[in-house]
Amino acid sequence: MGSPIIFPDTVNFPAASSIVFPPFRAVSRMKQNCLVLKQPVTEVEVSYGKRMEGSVSKLSTFGDGFRIPSMFVVFSYLAGLALLISAFFGLPVLIEYFRTGFVT
Repeated sequence: MGSPIIFPDTVNFPAASSIVFPPFRAVSRMKQNCLVLKQPVTEVEVSYGKRMEGSVSKLSTFGDGFRIPSMFVVFSYLAGLALLISAFFGLPVLIEYFRTGFVT
């Protein structure tokens, strides 16, 4: 498995990117930025060793795994709410149009 290498001589990434992103998305955002700006990217083989004694992982398998579906639920509720609000305001206009052929 390789790790991405972003060539620093082509652009100053923090200055070029005005988006603030959460942890663990930095590599994907940098790759995206390089693709947009047509910058070279390559992967280099890296050997991973054991974790240092006393260190703790910041990753949470279940917590991070539930974060993605929970966002779908939140946005689904927001979309449903937007649908109800638009129906509330739009249906009277459609009813009037089908009754009279005009909208006043």
